[in-house]
Amino acid sequence: MVYFITGPIGSGKSAKLVSLYESTRSGDGFYNIKRFTEGEMIGQDIVQLSTGKAVSFSRIDGAIPEGWDEESRYGKYSFSQEGLSFTRGILEEAIQKHALRVFVDELGPLEMQKKGLYHSFARLLQADIDIVSVCRDACVKDIIALFSIPEYKLFSPPRYSNPE
Repeated sequence: MVYFITGPIGSGKSAKLVSLYESTRSGDGFYNIKRFTEGEMIGQDIVQLSTGKAVSFSRIDGAIPEGWDEESRYGKYSFSQEGLSFTRGILEEAIQKHALRVFVDELGPLEMQKKGLYHSFARLLQADIDIVSVCRDACVKDIIALFSIPEYKLFSPPRYSNPE
């Protein structure tokens, strides 16, 4: 089964994903954490839930560090090869270990272009693993159609709306 945590940007989706993981401590996965410099968001890092290890994931134009190895781009965001490789590795390890549950933060425009975590998520769907994934309201129907997900449930962080 796939469970989607939906909502607009800044609605608490990632916090809800982390809370769900912490309440069960089963499986593994990752979440995005926003990075700031002088009060301005400069991008995101990926944090593995089971280990707390963090890797640079995205940076915005003007905040891309020297030596950054860009794999993909969406608008003003550059996504690092290192960050995407790290997240793919977490998903692959979960598949290999036959995890009961995997937490994915988040699916969106890159995956709709068949980039980012597209292939890893497709493999995850083929495994017999429950998936809890963050997906913005604006993307969730397209993600469900793209991956032909037959069974899923949608819910939003409680401070924004009731579960569907």
